[in-house]
Amino acid sequence: MMNMKKFLLASLATFFVYEALTHIMQILIFGSLHVISATLGDLIWAFIFVLIFIKGYQGKGWIEGLWFGLMIGILFSSGILFGYIPGLTNMVVTFGTGTRWCSWLPLTTAILWFLLNTLKIMICGVLTAIIYKPVK
Repeated sequence: MMNMKKFLLASLATFFVYEALTHIMQILIFGSLHVISATLGDLIWAFIFVLIFIKGYQGKGWIEGLWFGLMIGILFSSGILFGYIPGLTNMVVTFGTGTRWCSWLPLTTAILWFLLNTLKIMICGVLTAIIYKPVK
């Protein structure tokens, strides 16, 4: 049975960490904070992220959260790289990965964005595993 209190706490913590890391990532990649704001979609994403983690929870601690975050991070971040068509366009179009607009980017920036976004989601996975860990 799901622990509702831990579910809500993990979801809200994931949401706030995800948003904070998104802002930091924007500054690292672009040198300034672009127009980006927390959205209802990000909050829903955090709740679904935690719910999927809980449904597959195996009790392996933060390592389980790290692996879960890696898998979800690659899934969500892959649009950053697959949206990039070398030789044809430098346009990266992604939605649902902390990106709410289209941008002309060099491939190196797209790769950096992919790596940082995956790392951000891995951190969210570790946070979720730590918060949801049952008390012994």
